[in-house]
Amino acid sequence: MEKQTSDKSTQPECKIIHVKILGGTQADIYEIGEALKEFTKKLPFKLEAIVTNENVELRDVDMLVRELYKLKKQLAKEQK
Repeated sequence: MEKQTSDKSTQPECKIIHVKILGGTQADIYEIGEALKEFTKKLPFKLEAIVTNENVELRDVDMLVRELYKLKKQLAKEQK
């Protein structure tokens, strides 16, 4: 049995960027997010983008998870 190691050189590293839209509408955020999805597919490395407006303030990963959960609940409520 082979021993697996977590060597960073063999695993692709994911970069994360945060794009904040100032004065943008929900539609702006959606359109920019969709454009970034297409853009990231063309890159030679893994990139994830988080697109928000000025109402979302990111301080750390825990805050990010809380804000994303709130957004998920809000969107689910709006769809009902």
